[in-house]
Amino acid sequence: MAKESAPPKRRKLAQDVVAKQEEILREQRFSVDAFNKLLDEYRVSEQLSELWETYDRMLVVFPRSGEVWTSYAKDLMDKGELKRLEKLFSKALPIVPYVPLWSTYIAHVQQATAGNPDGAATVSQAYEYTLDKVQYDSQSGQIWAQYIDFLDGLPAASSWEKQHKMDEMRKAYRRVVFLPVSNIEQLWRAYNGFENSVARTAARKFIDERSAGYMHARSVVRELANLTKDLNTTTLPAPREFNDAEKKQLTLWRKLINFEKSNPLTTDNETVQARVLYTFRQALMSMQFFSELWFEYAAYCEQIGQTTDAVEGLQLGREVNPDSFFLTNRLAELYEEKDDYDSLEKVYRGLIASLQNRSEIDGLAVTVAFSELVRATKRMQGIERAREVSKEGRLLPYATFHIFATLAELEKQAGSTEIAARIYQVAYTKFRDAPQFVRTYLTFLFEANDTRNAEVVFEKAASDFSPAQLRSLFELYLQKQASYGDTSLLSRLEQRYCELYPDGHPVELYSRRFRLFGVDPIGEELHLEGPAPTSHELIPVPQSIVDLAQQLPPEESYDGPEIDMNRLIEIIVEYA
Repeated sequence: MAKESAPPKRRKLAQDVVAKQEEILREQRFSVDAFNKLLDEYRVSEQLSELWETYDRMLVVFPRSGEVWTSYAKDLMDKGELKRLEKLFSKALPIVPYVPLWSTYIAHVQQATAGNPDGAATVSQAYEYTLDKVQYDSQSGQIWAQYIDFLDGLPAASSWEKQHKMDEMRKAYRRVVFLPVSNIEQLWRAYNGFENSVARTAARKFIDERSAGYMHARSVVRELANLTKDLNTTTLPAPREFNDAEKKQLTLWRKLINFEKSNPLTTDNETVQARVLYTFRQALMSMQFFSELWFEYAAYCEQIGQTTDAVEGLQLGREVNPDSFFLTNRLAELYEEKDDYDSLEKVYRGLIASLQNRSEIDGLAVTVAFSELVRATKRMQGIERAREVSKEGRLLPYATFHIFATLAELEKQAGSTEIAARIYQVAYTKFRDAPQFVRTYLTFLFEANDTRNAEVVFEKAASDFSPAQLRSLFELYLQKQASYGDTSLLSRLEQRYCELYPDGHPVELYSRRFRLFGVDPIGEELHLEGPAPTSHELIPVPQSIVDLAQQLPPEESYDGPEIDMNRLIEIIVEYA
């Protein structure tokens, strides 16, 4: 009988559900709830092609989610999609340290080999392969228990088969009771029962041989329980919000990783490294948007000599954090160390493309990315190729002065001061209203001994900028004139400065004339520390710090570690 189609009302409701969830995903691509509602709808209506497509879309957003991979695998099993399922396991198992996914893999092997004369051997191999991969997981104990039950249920007609089965069960028990799995106490009791059932006279010898190791592993289980009790182990993380809850989770994962690095099981280096890497990979399922954790994972891989894994880790990190300067720069450095310019250029261009694909393009961020590529290109390919790359960036309608200044400084380093000057002159026509650029340009002019143009640029700024904008430029100009100008000119400039900034400190200002390579003889003589604020004033932020802050990339382009300012102040106060 042909299958009846869904009634019109049901189809209309289903279409409404799908349309609503798709609209949500257009606005919130990380909406787990919207994805799940789509999956439920396609599952109920048996729209399998749409179901698989939705899973694939979800894995683009959450490529290392154990929960998504496991659900996908179970649906494929239920629908008999064996070829697709095999491809899924070959792709997911190497990168997803998630016990439920491995349990699903074993269930698939058992189902696929049912009735096969060699099925038991295949299932046994699947268990051994699985346990070799997840043995470092504290939640793997259930798979160990299932494996032992599987071995116990194998038929054994001959005495050799019986002995072989006992040997395999003993081997499994003796391995697992040395591992810090959550159900270790139950497994230990089962092992005691097993040995006593096989040969009571020899049982005590076998049990005593493993007793100390079991006690040690059990103590580690308790430490792990304390370390992980507050961990959020979801593999469907939300985009990062930089809040206290996220910081706490990052701290907890780092504590767990450092605990594994401390070798609590007192085992060999190879095992310690495997356990640390496994824990890192677990953490990154939950913390995929934390660039610093990907960086730390790659650094550890490098530390233990696994450079290829370091590169792959940074690549995976960039897949889920495509706008990350942090991961891009580190990956580019590794390519540079390998003298692989093509890969370096590709990774920077990937960052640039991602930044340009934002709904609102951040011109500064794109320019900084181009500037980093220009600098790396100069180091690896020479100034000619760097000029070509720089031209691309300079032609962008939203380019900032940084791409011009970057190339100009590279030209100066290459001995082409005249070319550098022309680049700065072009940039000056575009960015003369930007105090940060004018400061950079002034510095270049003084270093090039072009005091005449430096005076022109400064006087133009003095007429165009507000006193607040001009102050750091004025102080820079005074500093340079103290080295290059005559005393009469310097005196007139200092008088202008004091008239413009009456809060200035005349003695401190005068002492600047005689500073020499970090030495301030007048300041030391008078114990000058700059102008002291009155009781009702806040201590001003040093202008050099203000200038630096103005030249840093915007806050939203930074995704590295954050400083707990309150704690930093507490430490300063405590040890000052």
